[in-house]
Amino acid sequence: MTEEGKKLSLAERKKERKIDYMLSVARHLFQRKGYDNTTVEELCDDAMISRSTFFNYFGSKEQLIFLINEREVQDLSIFIDELLEDESSEPLDIIRQYFNKIINSTINYSEITAVFYQLAMRNSEFSTLLKGYHAIEYKIIKNAVNKDLFKEEWTPELIEKIFHGCYIDIVTTVPTETARAEFNQSLERAMAAMLK
Repeated sequence: MTEEGKKLSLAERKKERKIDYMLSVARHLFQRKGYDNTTVEELCDDAMISRSTFFNYFGSKEQLIFLINEREVQDLSIFIDELLEDESSEPLDIIRQYFNKIINSTINYSEITAVFYQLAMRNSEFSTLLKGYHAIEYKIIKNAVNKDLFKEEWTPELIEKIFHGCYIDIVTTVPTETARAEFNQSLERAMAAMLK
């Protein structure tokens, strides 16, 4: 089913399945070999598709990075919306869960994260997608602010910048379990300083 509730045709479902498989192959190859060291031929061989199919569906390796991150933003948005609809979800736990998912993705796919941020600095399409992550962060922080959890001087915009700054710190370092622990400590210290 599509977003509009319309059922996809068999051909459309097959194409979506090929795209999903190619994105999975790309994630693993990029992480294992590096983005620059992975060739289109290797991607096609591992995904069992022809070069013409690759270029018909994706056009470039950059487009794979875009689609991987676009799907992550969509999945995160659905995940967060479900948490926000659940009245038993605590706002600070939602923030923690969101950043935990982001950190796990960054650690598991550090090469993709690094390439994505490089592309976002010079490509408006990637920069716009990056704003999708920020929009989710803003939404969960605004939820906590609306529940009157933070001191008045801490606006949602400022809190989001500080929390995202904690995240960027891990993106620019070697992603390890130590970095995950350091991020969690930074996030908790920042929240503690801002809470009423």
